[in-house]
Amino acid sequence: MNTITLGGLAIAIGEVVDDAIIDVENIFRRLRENQLLPQPRPIFGVVFDASLEVRTAVVYATFIVALVFLPVLTLSGLQGKFFAPLALAYILAIMASLVVALTLTPALSYLFFARGVRSAKEPRLQTWLKAAYTRILRAVARWPEALIAVVVVICVLAITRLPFFGGEFLPEFREGHFVLQVSTLPGTSLPEMMRLGREISGALIKNEHVRTVEQQIGRAEQGEDPWGPHRSEFHVELKPLKGEEEEGMAEEIRKILQSFPGIQFEVLTFLGDRIGETITGETAPVVVNVFGDNLEVLDKKAEEVARLLESVEGARDVQVKNPPGSPRLAIKLRMKN
Repeated sequence: MNTITLGGLAIAIGEVVDDAIIDVENIFRRLRENQLLPQPRPIFGVVFDASLEVRTAVVYATFIVALVFLPVLTLSGLQGKFFAPLALAYILAIMASLVVALTLTPALSYLFFARGVRSAKEPRLQTWLKAAYTRILRAVARWPEALIAVVVVICVLAITRLPFFGGEFLPEFREGHFVLQVSTLPGTSLPEMMRLGREISGALIKNEHVRTVEQQIGRAEQGEDPWGPHRSEFHVELKPLKGEEEEGMAEEIRKILQSFPGIQFEVLTFLGDRIGETITGETAPVVVNVFGDNLEVLDKKAEEVARLLESVEGARDVQVKNPPGSPRLAIKLRMKN
């Protein structure tokens, strides 16, 4: 139970019961007005007409909210796997609440208010709020052109801010822990990878913001990751930092790794790494698959794609992840007469 969970529950409760609240509030208001009439109408007719009065607005509002979430269903990659089920559950929930508001809510209102409401007078707080809102609305309605101009200016200013917004639907996690996936040429021995790991760890630990560095080489005896000794994973624990400083640390770590020739690397957060591998099988948000029968042609084309992606603005940690081949030594025997 955290802030995100509580916020989700608050939004869910508000959205699910919103349609029913609107329906019941209008029914209650019409019943109160009906009791003040010299000859009150039948309760059934009042409830029925009051429910139909707000039905169009409730239906349109619900479908507009559902349309806003439809683009989320088209997301791909990690964002799609992460948010598409949430959007689908949200749409189904508000549609179910709409059905309940259109059918069950009026029936229950008629059942509970069959004898009318207790008091025909509005509460004092509600009367005061309505009076204050009426005064504000009348004052604003005197200047319709000015009001429309202010709204247009606000919309234009909001549109001008769009280029300065972030371009990621799922931002990077800030958890004070980075996972560095470092690989060299297939066939690299375990002692050589340990030596390289000591050098990388020493360069990382010199940074004043790094607390600890751990290295894992290859795979365990019964490990799930089919890696050879040419691949290593570093866990870098940071000291407490601010959000901006932590984002800068990722770039500093990349600069340190770039000083070691002959390696490929990725700098990821721990949760981003685990969630990406679990949901999509890859840690990168963009993956290009190249298919074919000729392995040499595939390797050449994969390198061309990698060079093209590296030239794209914003691309980083571009890697060619082809199945690693093992070094071979061919021996041809000479036949003696």
